[in-house]
Amino acid sequence: MLQLDVVPTTRIVKLASPSFFYSRFFGRYDIRPKEGSFQLYVNGYESGNTVFARWNYDKNLLSQEEEAKFQLLFQKMCIVDYVIRNTDRHMDNLLVRHVPGQEINLAAIDNGLAFPVRHPECTSRFHSFPFRWSNLPWAQAEFDQNLRRHVLSLLTPQFVHRLCVDLKKLFRHGIASSNYMLVNSQLRVVRGQIWNLRQALIANESPCDMARREPIIVNRSADIVMRNPPQHHGMIGLLSSHLATPINNSADAAVTAIEPEKKVSENLIIF
Repeated sequence: MLQLDVVPTTRIVKLASPSFFYSRFFGRYDIRPKEGSFQLYVNGYESGNTVFARWNYDKNLLSQEEEAKFQLLFQKMCIVDYVIRNTDRHMDNLLVRHVPGQEINLAAIDNGLAFPVRHPECTSRFHSFPFRWSNLPWAQAEFDQNLRRHVLSLLTPQFVHRLCVDLKKLFRHGIASSNYMLVNSQLRVVRGQIWNLRQALIANESPCDMARREPIIVNRSADIVMRNPPQHHGMIGLLSSHLATPINNSADAAVTAIEPEKKVSENLIIF
């Protein structure tokens, strides 16, 4: 997706096994292939809690070069989690491999509770779904400049459109595959997260600052984009060319909407 390489190789597969749960059919088990995600097992990794406790106990375990590399890997994970709106990142699925003086790496596994149909912050007044990594010290520093330039160069309307097309194909394997409205809601959240990510990178914010941004959703209106092609490059130019257009002037306008159920008064044509 964003060429960040912090999630182990994952594929959609069909597997069958007598150890799987199957419902009974006329008193018999129908052992048939089940579809799901299959993620490559990573060797030599430990939970974040274990590694971080070791680093806190012995400050000399982590060299300056290793800390800088981990900072970069951590920021990559923050970007992935933010875009997919991961609601379940914790220290048991943030894995770290550290061999002092030789190797340091990070693996963000178990990303099943992602791509929600609505922003989790807006579904309940009593239960929040914060990005737990936002309180860690590595989330306080501004994004690495090389990483910042790399991601900003990718986040064009064309890239986001292709990404959404690929995600639609992926979502066909989910429980919402037959419900177009649910899939569309998932993509609106993704587009909103990407919009906030780009704004955070432009403002040179830290992952912690990015996590505090107000959640938005973004609809797509391909017809308007084709009828009025802007003479600007990149997502910001595409947005700024339509900022002065009121929503009421176009029935099929694409808008950003701030959850819950509150739309802004500009016509933002993107993706």
